[in-house]
Amino acid sequence: MKKSRWIISVLAVLSCVGLLLPLPWTIRDRLWHALEDLAHFPLFALIAMALWLWLNPLSRTRRFWSALSLSVLLAVGVELLQRYTHRDPSIEDVAMSALGALAGVLLMDSFIGLRRLWRVVERCGVFALLVLALIPVSSVVFDRARSRAEFPLIASFERRSEWGRWSVRDAQMERVRNHATEGKYALRFTVVSEPGPYPAAFMTDGIGNWEGYSELCLDIFLPGASNLVLWLRADDEEDYLRYADRAQIAVLLEPGENRVCVELSEFLRTPSARELRRDHLKRLGLFLNEPEGGEVLFVDNIRLRP
Repeated sequence: MKKSRWIISVLAVLSCVGLLLPLPWTIRDRLWHALEDLAHFPLFALIAMALWLWLNPLSRTRRFWSALSLSVLLAVGVELLQRYTHRDPSIEDVAMSALGALAGVLLMDSFIGLRRLWRVVERCGVFALLVLALIPVSSVVFDRARSRAEFPLIASFERRSEWGRWSVRDAQMERVRNHATEGKYALRFTVVSEPGPYPAAFMTDGIGNWEGYSELCLDIFLPGASNLVLWLRADDEEDYLRYADRAQIAVLLEPGENRVCVELSEFLRTPSARELRRDHLKRLGLFLNEPEGGEVLFVDNIRLRP
């Protein structure tokens, strides 16, 4: 038991150090980030198991709750310290760490349970916590599979899992039932009251291979009584490129329903005349140029046409 305690303790310390060290890579892949978050589960299970072993003098109940409480406090502390080690702290990581800690103490407690039924219940609890921890990763895998099956439909906003494909800047995104043209839901894009020069929504996952297609189409509803210029943008590199190497095109929107289609041969060409690699697109964006703030768009049924 003493040897096991020291082995688990060393692994737990290494886990804490690993969570504080800056990552040596920069990857924007959504699945990778989900797996990175999932890593908190086994790491804090180890930490909780080590604490459980070192709290041996306590009664069984106090040992259980003390190990769990200390693990959760350590998870919060690690996330707070990550601000100073060039990591990205998040409440999701704390939640994943707490699930792992609970799984760790349940597993250790199951080895000293006097009743066989209670040991089985605790180990089933560990399995249930693992299944719960796997939901974010499973959601990404499922969404990617659905996206490939539905292509050349790029976005319909029918499933919550699609939301992870998008990021916003100086705006808010909502999945609403208003003005949907494909299914029941559409995207409502609302510019904040004091925006920067280019409020935007960027799709960074599930874009697909655009080779063999000639048009990008999307349905947009513009409330109000004034026209608005919307810019579409595409990138085939991970980093945001200089202006001369970006592909973007302006679309004039009129009040009410707009069925927008742009020629890919015109859209996917940069000001420097470089054609984007259609099989390697990394980002699709919708943005406004220096709006006043408060503008609202309803977007649905983003798709490619032959």
